[in-house]
Amino acid sequence: MKNKALALTVLIILFVGVCSFYFYSQGRVEPGLVVRSMGDNKGIFVGDKSKAMIEQEEHNQALRAIDQASSFEREGDQYFKLAQYEEAVEAYKKSYSIKGGLSEATSGLLLVQTYEKLGRYDEGITLLDQMIEKHQLSQKGIQNANEIKVRLLTAKAAQEKQGGGQ
Repeated sequence: MKNKALALTVLIILFVGVCSFYFYSQGRVEPGLVVRSMGDNKGIFVGDKSKAMIEQEEHNQALRAIDQASSFEREGDQYFKLAQYEEAVEAYKKSYSIKGGLSEATSGLLLVQTYEKLGRYDEGITLLDQMIEKHQLSQKGIQNANEIKVRLLTAKAAQEKQGGGQ
């Protein structure tokens, strides 16, 4: 099986190379275009070298964003476990604010959960509404968000009733 995969890979590389040479010799490929194996040796790239370098840098930036968002999310998780909710809020906010991060949906929902622990129901409700409006949640996520929202509204009403009765 491994030999078949290797043979297929070699055939693909040869085919792309021959096609590239043919198109280049016919003047159909501009000199700035390159054919090369990708860094992980699991793919072949045919295209403009400068564009490829820009796309690679964008890819690297996205990976760094994912790592950074994940790091803040783990930090928030640690604070949450220690019942240090204000610190957890700050960490989850940082994770949520990173575009292209691990998952805005995940860090957003963790932030809502932390707001709930702190009794900051309005902030949780607002964030849920924003997440739905920005299409950050799947259909199942929207269903869950609406269930959480009902829970937050119920807790808010109980809090107001308790505060009003004193």
